[in-house]
Formats: sequence, C-alpha cells, structure tokens
Amino acid sequence: MEPIMNERIVHASDADLLKSDPIVPARDGHAIEWMIARAGDPGREAQRKELVAAMLARLSKSDDLNERVFLLRQLATIGREESVPVLTSLISDRDPILREYALRALERNPTADALEAIIAALGGADSPEWRVALINGLGNRRDGSAVSALSRWMTDPDESVAIAAILAAGNTGSPRAAELLGGEMLAAVVGWAKAARRAVVERACLLCADHLVRSGAKNAARPLFEAVHMSTASPLYRESSQRGIERCDS
Repeated sequence: MEPIMNERIVHASDADLLKSDPIVPARDGHAIEWMIARAGDPGREAQRKELVAAMLARLSKSDDLNERVFLLRQLATIGREESVPVLTSLISDRDPILREYALRALERNPTADALEAIIAALGGADSPEWRVALINGLGNRRDGSAVSALSRWMTDPDESVAIAAILAAGNTGSPRAAELLGGEMLAAVVGWAKAARRAVVERACLLCADHLVRSGAKNAARPLFEAVHMSTASPLYRESSQRGIERCDS
C-alpha cells in the first residue's frame, strides 16, 4: 500500500488505515471512503486498481464481519473485473449478510463478468428468497443481456420468484424485454386465473416502456403501451398506458 500513500491521497497520519487490525468503520471509514472517491476520478485508473487489490487482499484474510461488510461496500463503488472472483466466492458464503453485500457489489459492477456471476449464482440458489434477491440484482443492473436468463424464471411455480423475474425484465428497459413482455408473456397471462400475475406483467410492460421512452426508443415503447391499454382491467394502468401512447406520439 505504500505507493498509494506516497501519492498524498490522504494525510500522513492515515498511512496505516488499511493496515490497522481490524479496520474500524466508525474510526477509519471517512478517510478510506475519501481515498476511494478520489480513486474513481478520471486519470486515476492505476490508483484505483492498486486500491482495489489492497482491499481484496484484506477482504480475503479478514474474519471480522464489520470490516468485511465495509470493504464490500467500497468495492461496490470502485470494483471492476478484478474484484469479480472474490465476490463470486462470497456470493455463495454461508453468512447471509456477506452474501447480500457481495451481491450488491456485483450488482453495481459494470462488467460482463459480474453479470455472469450473478446469473450463475441464480442457477444454484438454495431458496426462493435468495433467488428473488439475485433476480432483483439482475434487474437493478438495467442490462438487457440478463433478459434471457430472467425469462427462465418468469413462469416459475413459486409466485415470488416469477413476479420478481417479470419485474426485473421490465426494469432492464431493453428491446428484448419489450419483445418478451409485450408478446409471449402478455398474451399468456390474458388467460391466467390469477389476476395478480397478470397485473405484474402489465406493470412490467409499463416499466419497460417508460425506460424505453426515456432512452429515446419510442417506437419500441409504443406497442407495450398499446398492449396494456387494450388488455388491462385496471383503470390506473389504462390511464398510464394512454399517457404513454401520447408521450410516444409527441
């Protein structure tokens, strides 16, 4: 860590922050977070990598839960592909707190490796609750590449898993999600007995369409608004879809 500290990113008195045993967030957190914020500035890629490497090394050897959670929170800010292997191992940890924070770090990691790590963990999830958390993580990434993986779970027998997958696909705001939700899924739920599942698909369609409009893809959004407007039994969704159609025409 000496090269980082020699760049005067922090005061000389903070030089041992990442070497203290353990790191105490209440005592050390502000200075470390300041270092991390600086490492994310343009032109500091080498510094970011060095800082991430130090945090990963610390994370791997630490057995202090508070310290490990603190480090995972920082990796969620500046971690890239180099942090994925360690985060992947922690996403299957027995400790539910570590698993949750590792997932958050992968969720905010913009690399394709992070996406694949979450998808792989989803296939091996040991409970519906954890599967829902992983699905929500995919949705929060807003990455259309996740839609194919999510589609597997949209008709899952577990209601919570299916609902999470449908909404996560909508939250990606991608053309593939629009095609899937507005075509296969919406057509299927018209005959479903459970009105709640149908309402979820309609909500996901509206969510996806809204993202598409915001990104300028009005032509892809309009069919979704129209499909909901024609099929919904909800006055609120009908009004929302009508407004969406008008936005597409403006």
